[in-house]
Amino acid sequence: MFFSLNLFGFFEILSPQFLTNKITKKFNNSSFLGHFLSGAFATLLATPCSAPFLGTAIGFSLMASNVMIFFIFFFVSLGFSFPYIIFLCAPRLINYFPKPGKWMSDLRYLMGIFLILSFAWLLTLLEINQKIILSIISIIILLSVLVERSKFKYVFSALIFAVFFVFLFDKLPKKEFINWEDFNEKLLDSYLEKNNLILLDFTADWCVTCQMNKVITLNSNELRKYF
Repeated sequence: MFFSLNLFGFFEILSPQFLTNKITKKFNNSSFLGHFLSGAFATLLATPCSAPFLGTAIGFSLMASNVMIFFIFFFVSLGFSFPYIIFLCAPRLINYFPKPGKWMSDLRYLMGIFLILSFAWLLTLLEINQKIILSIISIIILLSVLVERSKFKYVFSALIFAVFFVFLFDKLPKKEFINWEDFNEKLLDSYLEKNNLILLDFTADWCVTCQMNKVITLNSNELRKYF
């Protein structure tokens, strides 16, 4: 919520000028240490996005041979540096990127919307009343529009309110294509004793990847036909 408020422009935390200059000087110098720190900092910033995907690979590498560990981390670093390699080979590509301008403010507001929606979703997992969640998020979004008014904010805010009403107040019964059984150790043991083939769905309401797998895989026509 605080991250979204920051992106909406409610507040900003600025580091002291001397500290900013020192960090900029350290990262912008051409020494090996400067390049290393710059890459490490970029990797750190990418962690929230890369961790769900890299976690499996890193976990696998811990049980692999030394050679396999080397290749896993080598290809991870190669993938991360791939955009830089492309620009080194074709520097003119940078000309096709948009120049700084008003679109950056709109993008910042868009990122704030995504964060506040994530906050609303997390509140639903805590079983907080959906009307309370809608009221909180609506007030924040309305106030954010007043901080700096623009046509983009008006249009996008209206779309978000429509999304709220569709998803937060969706009372339609969820259709389950597969007759799942609640986990029970005794039941599982009985299936194992009968040498039955078992599919265990280990999931969590807060796991976005799990919920996506449920939509595109577990409820797919192919898997239903297979069962």
